[in-house]
Amino acid sequence: MNMKKLIVSAFICLFPVSVFAIAGFGLNVAYDQVIVNAGSDSKVSSITEVRILRNGFENGAGAGGFLYLDVIPYIDLEVDFQFVGNTYQFDFQNYLDSNVD
Repeated sequence: MNMKKLIVSAFICLFPVSVFAIAGFGLNVAYDQVIVNAGSDSKVSSITEVRILRNGFENGAGAGGFLYLDVIPYIDLEVDFQFVGNTYQFDFQNYLDSNVD
């Protein structure tokens, strides 16, 4: 009877750990170290002028996760996803020449 309890206890303790070899999931928090400097750009043609003014931004934040299923040799599936973003402002101006017919 004592040996039976030991085997059952060992099975209960080890089974949850071995499940991670078959399937799992995870979540993460992302912090990108990217910098986009402020700047401007303009294009001029014979009838119009276009100006774009942009504010810079840095260090986007986000979140993500993954799921996996690994039943060797039949199934090996992993899904990853991540979303990262930041606010970004720009100004677009388009000037038409008033002398154009």
